[in-house]
Amino acid sequence: MSLCSVTLCPRRINSRRRPFKGCRPALARRSFPPGVSGVVAFFVALAAGFAVPASLAWALPATGWRSTCTSGSALTTGNTAYRVDNADTPGGFTCTSVNGSDTQFTINRSSYTTPVATVDPQLLGFTAYISIFTGCDLGVCLETPKYPIEASLVKRELVSWSYRFSATGKFDATIDSFFNRTPTQQTIPTGGELMIWLNHQNASLGGPQLPDATIDGTLWHVYLGYKETLYGDWWRIAFERATPVTHVTGLDIAPFIQASIDDRGLAGSWYQQDIQAGFEVWSGGVGLSNYSFAAGVPNAGL
Repeated sequence: MSLCSVTLCPRRINSRRRPFKGCRPALARRSFPPGVSGVVAFFVALAAGFAVPASLAWALPATGWRSTCTSGSALTTGNTAYRVDNADTPGGFTCTSVNGSDTQFTINRSSYTTPVATVDPQLLGFTAYISIFTGCDLGVCLETPKYPIEASLVKRELVSWSYRFSATGKFDATIDSFFNRTPTQQTIPTGGELMIWLNHQNASLGGPQLPDATIDGTLWHVYLGYKETLYGDWWRIAFERATPVTHVTGLDIAPFIQASIDDRGLAGSWYQQDIQAGFEVWSGGVGLSNYSFAAGVPNAGL
């Protein structure tokens, strides 16, 4: 994520000090056994309650859809295991519609301006994150008691996701998961963040690049960095798919968690809070859509 700054040389995982400067030892290229074929969100509701400009009035896509233009709001879906989050930073304004009969959502309107000066500029790498999640997020826990779960205990966690990219703008499509040092839910992760980049347009990952990994028979570029914001600091490890796709079926997240532990991006004693899938948007983004999303609870099927 470029939401916040990422240090160029990560610190040791158990240290509470600030990151140090220096060089990371070279790591050998890693491979993981193939699984079932197929693969921050962080945000704080910085500007909940934004007024909707009259110039951005718009209509719902069809009967049965519900919408929001309020940052920090979460809409229920046709499946009680999932909710959709609409999150903007102060420089962004996004309207999202959700199909009340399934898990579909789409971005209908977007407007991005210069961020307000009182907000940490490092926090404004992107201006919106629109996502669907299960687990614990925004003070809500879905699929309990399966979440939170200790990272080292996740042996199987399947995700299927199908989505559409819009034609213009700067954005990505990512599967995201946050980890805390204790089972207690926190708005800001106290441990780390795992990102799985499936696709991107005019955007790139930051932070030091580690050796590539082969997971589920697919090549992934790996980036590890330490994110520092006014609201908290945490590790972020990201896996960028070498060949972008717009859907995955039964992608097992467990090997990504294990690879993150091996690379010191996560600790096995940390607790996974959720699974999310969505779009970070820097500009444009109208038409980005989630067609379907399903996340099996840890150590179970879809």
